[in-house]
Amino acid sequence: SGIRDKEELMLEKALENIKKHFSLVGTIEKFDQSLLLLQKQFQWPVPYYSVQNKTGNRPLTKDLPEKAVEAIKERNAGDIRLYEEVNAVLDSKIAQAGISKLDLLKLRGLSKLYSLKHHLK
Repeated sequence: SGIRDKEELMLEKALENIKKHFSLVGTIEKFDQSLLLLQKQFQWPVPYYSVQNKTGNRPLTKDLPEKAVEAIKERNAGDIRLYEEVNAVLDSKIAQAGISKLDLLKLRGLSKLYSLKHHLK
């Protein structure tokens, strides 16, 4: 948001800033869809990528103590609401752009090929 105020006001300002100043806000869970949206929006060639620095042994949320998860959720309630708002907008843009499962499969296939080629060097 760029401001320090009540959580509700910071959330409103963050959403306003996103609408005014960002072409797209994606999420890590929808990285591929976000990349395809950017491709369509900016008329890029077919995108692909190689995964770097992936943590292999990160604990899963389901394996964390419930008390810890609840404390995290409580302390990050505003961020969670912002994420939910951004995710809803992202879902709408994905649907409007007509991004299909086939589009995702193509991107993921190209990215796997690129990763193999990149790692064989």
